Amino acid sequence: MRYRITGMIYLIAAITLFAGEPIINTLTVEQETARYTQIGDWKSTIQTGKTALAKGIDFYNLRYRLGIAYYYLGNYHAAVRHFTRAYQINNSDPLLNEYLYWAYRYAGREGDARILAAGFSQELKRKAGVPDRFPGGYLSLSLNAGFPVDKSFTDAYVNETGLAVNGSQFLSKTLGYADIGLYKILSPRLSVYGSYARLRKTSYLYAQENGVAVTKPDYVTHLNQIYLSGTYHVLQGTDLTFGAHFINLVYLRDRYVSEGLEGRIVTDEITDNDRLSFVSIFHSFPYVTTGITALFSNLNQNHQVQGDWQFTVYPLGNLNLYGGFILSFVHQSPDKNTVISDLLIGGKLLPRLWVEGIYATGDLHNASRHQGYIVYNGMDVITRRIGGRWIFPVSDDLTIRLNYTYQDHESSFIPDNTSLPETNLIHYKSHSITGALQWNF
Repeated sequence: MRYRITGMIYLIAAITLFAGEPIINTLTVEQETARYTQIGDWKSTIQTGKTALAKGIDFYNLRYRLGIAYYYLGNYHAAVRHFTRAYQINNSDPLLNEYLYWAYRYAGREGDARILAAGFSQELKRKAGVPDRFPGGYLSLSLNAGFPVDKSFTDAYVNETGLAVNGSQFLSKTLGYADIGLYKILSPRLSVYGSYARLRKTSYLYAQENGVAVTKPDYVTHLNQIYLSGTYHVLQGTDLTFGAHFINLVYLRDRYVSEGLEGRIVTDEITDNDRLSFVSIFHSFPYVTTGITALFSNLNQNHQVQGDWQFTVYPLGNLNLYGGFILSFVHQSPDKNTVISDLLIGGKLLPRLWVEGIYATGDLHNASRHQGYIVYNGMDVITRRIGGRWIFPVSDDLTIRLNYTYQDHESSFIPDNTSLPETNLIHYKSHSITGALQWNF
């Protein structure tokens, strides 16, 4: 009898507990998410949807409404994930297609947006605000000025290396360049970019040859640079980029000419050509974009192989806050290995202002950044960079960018005989300011 009473108590308790819990099934989830979506209660929509998915309940309207909820909360990465799942179930809903298109764009996944819109009807393109032809791309113009923190840092230059050692030492003084670039979308999957830059650099040059020392306080080097790249959208969220950077250097070089018991200095104009090529692949995951780049170059008559790993996280699922790093390994033949790291954090500060902060360390001599776009082929070494970037989207057609970087440099006297050690190490610092205009068309 006692066991029967105990069993009945357990049964009553179980029935009471079960009755106190809401019944969750496809019908109740459909009703609740429809009600929450209708009144714009996005957080309740998401909470109900998460509970349903955790119990294995998954259907078109649930994913569609979750996508809408995240979309209106500004989490476009999560919106893309749920809209994509709904699209896999039923891709014939025009409104879903429109939402997914804009979620892609606000998440920064322009390639996916173009591929999706390529299948839209003319009526849907008009309704979604998709142009018949995608914008041609953009035209950019950049101007840069670099100069030392202490403009008199070369006034007290001294080199105690014996005159019997041939070699030279460069200390960067000023750098200025103008860069014009063109980005063009050729098809929904393929885009190309090309730019031309003209640079003028002045350095303090000290050289020794055959017992003669020469000092040139304002040694000038000119560079002409052409950068070409193409990006192919391989599959959803994945881009393959390949390209090359061609650098033409023009400078003057002195040489000693013996004439009997005496000699004289002859100045020749020298032209050198450096080259760089690269290939990279990037993939966009929810909240994360990551990729690797392999670069091959022959800067300053040496051969370099560089590998980059880039990782960017978007914790809010949009471009209002982001951060990441680039980690690079550079091998220069025969036996020089360098590790370089860049850290970045950025976000939306005002309705039309984005701000980024950058901190980078590592020996940048004969290295490159940003898929080979920036090449550090100067004779001195930059070891640290601290800077910021301000981005002003003035309108849909015009964006203004302003960059500032504070740089640490090292310079040594480098003997022509590579078996001899470098001497006369000097540390100094510089400013670099870049302004850029981007016109979208």
